[in-house]
Parts: sequence; C-alpha cells; structure tokens
Amino acid sequence: MQEESIGSSCWFIQRVDMMKKIFFFFLVGVLFFLFSSRVNSATLNVPADYATINGAIGAASSGDVIVVAAGSYPDKYIVINKPLTLEGANAGIPGTSGTRGPETILSGGYYVMSPQADDIVIDGFKIVSTGGRVIDTYADANNFHLTNTILENTATYVQQGVIQFGGGSHENMTIDFNSFVYGEIAMLYFGGGPYTNLHINHNHFSGSGDGVFWAAQPLSGGIIENNIFNQSVALNIGQGGDLKIRNNNFDGCFYTAFQVGLLGGQITNNTFQNLTPYPGYWGDAFQLWGGEWGTAASANVLISNNTVYFNNSTAELIHGPRLRSGVLSETITFRDNDILDQGQGTGAWAVRNQGTGVLDVT
Repeated sequence: MQEESIGSSCWFIQRVDMMKKIFFFFLVGVLFFLFSSRVNSATLNVPADYATINGAIGAASSGDVIVVAAGSYPDKYIVINKPLTLEGANAGIPGTSGTRGPETILSGGYYVMSPQADDIVIDGFKIVSTGGRVIDTYADANNFHLTNTILENTATYVQQGVIQFGGGSHENMTIDFNSFVYGEIAMLYFGGGPYTNLHINHNHFSGSGDGVFWAAQPLSGGIIENNIFNQSVALNIGQGGDLKIRNNNFDGCFYTAFQVGLLGGQITNNTFQNLTPYPGYWGDAFQLWGGEWGTAASANVLISNNTVYFNNSTAELIHGPRLRSGVLSETITFRDNDILDQGQGTGAWAVRNQGTGVLDVT
C-alpha cells in the first residue's frame, strides 16, 4: 500500500509540473502575439508624413495608427476601408471636458467620413459642419469606436441622421465621451444590423432633433448610460430588446425624454426634469412603445430608482411615465421611483397606464 501511495504522489507531482509548463508556454505565446502586434503596427503622421488624411489611409496597413496634428482639414469623404485608429490632437481627452488643447478640426462638411471595415477607432477630433450627414456607412463596421470627439452640426434637416449606420453589421460598437451639438435632425441614426452590445456612454447631446433614432433590427445587449441629454426626444428606439437605460440625466427634453420598445430591458437610476410639452398637446417623462408602427410591445421591463419631476409647466400638462396602448403592463416592474409633482397644472398624472393589465406601482 505504501508503494502505491508513493507512486500516486509522484504521478500527481509530474502532472502538476506538466500543467505549469503548459501554462508557461501559453503565457509566452500570448505575450509574443501582443508584442508582435504592437511592433508590426506603424504610426503615420498628418501632415508631417502625408498631406491629407485620405493619403495616410491609402498608405496605411491594417492595425496602423494615423495621428492627425491640430489644425483644420477640409478633407471630404474620408473612406476608412481597413482596421485603423485615427487620433486627433485631443485623443484620450473627453469631448465633454473643458481642458482640451488646440483641436484637429475636420471641416469637410457633408459626408466627412465613411467607416467601411471592422475595428476602426476615431479618437480626439472636432468635426464641424453646416451641411447634413457627417459620418455615413452602409458597410459592415463591427467594433467601431467613436470617442473623445466634438461634433457640431447646425443643419436644420437631413434625411436620417448626422451620423448614420444605414446598413451592414455593427456589433460591439462603442460611442463614448463625445459632445454632440446639432439642429433639427437625429444625431445617431441606426439602420440595418445586426446590432449587439451597443454602448452609448458618457456623452453630452444638445440639439432640437432626436438624440438616437432606431430603424434597425432589434438590439441585443445594448447599454445607454451616464449621458446628458438636453434636446428634443432623446431616444426613439422602437426595437430596443433588452436595452438598459441607466444613470442618465434627461434635462429640458421636448414632449418626452424617450420612446422605447423593450423586451426584458431596464430603465434605472435616471433623472427626468424640466421637460417642455408639445404646444396644444402635452408631454410625458418617458414612454414605453406598445407595438405601434412596427415597434415592440414592451414587456418584462424593470423601471426602478428613477427621479421624475412632472407637472412642471403652466402651458400644457407634463405627465410622468406613460405606458402606451399595447404594453403588457402586468409584466412591468415599477418600484422605488421618486415621482415628484411640481404643482404647476391640474390633472397631470404621476403615471399613465394605457397598456394591458394592472400596473403595480406600490
């Protein structure tokens, strides 16, 4: 029995040693891959190496970084057809911050940029336009990342949106730390799809059109959080799937902060204040779609820990949250919200349930 015990122990020790060796070689392989990727990527400078951004893109290889110095660039239709990182002078500095230095300004106007490949990063630019659509694509552009950018577009109208993803696959998209100022049009327009894991975080939206307009396949795994919305309808998303809307500040929106169709989604920890009503009509803090016009009939939605200021207008009534006709109200979890009556009108509802079934707000 003692010999068997010793033999078993030796076998165990040998197996542990083998596992250590396998892990060591695996770790070496991963580090080699990461190092090789970093070494093989090049940095191209505009205008030091190339006079134009399009010129640098044409010369770049997949995975390269194009650094564009501060200044004004009137390049039009910058086609990014390979995985690249484009860095402006304020790369890494939020567009919502007041501590930025001289800007890399893209002033080409209409159709400034078209992402047409996966793994594209746009970081640290200022895009100025008095035209219409500024970023536009109908191609696959998975893992697209727009960050630390200021976009100012004063166009009163353009079909679809200032930034349009009109078709193709757009998985794992991140739009964060940007400042968007725009006119009477949608800022972000989403069509086509599929869309999974879309993250819109830490942005500031200010305009008189929709912040986000959805005309795409149902969203999956989406998160909209930590944004500030000061404009008309912040979100019009008919097929939001399990979208999570959390920790946002909706301040001064027109008619309603958002209209969303959710199936298993969440609306949590948001603030709704200073809403203005539609003249001759009314306003709602936010609305759940109930299946109208191709939207989802909202069901199984968690609405909790929000702060809602309603009845704040003497012109027309501003109601609290609204569940539109077709919403499966009995599946909605509504709890721990602060619904605060500002006492400016008579007849405003703290919650309007026009859906099917009883909504429990206890």
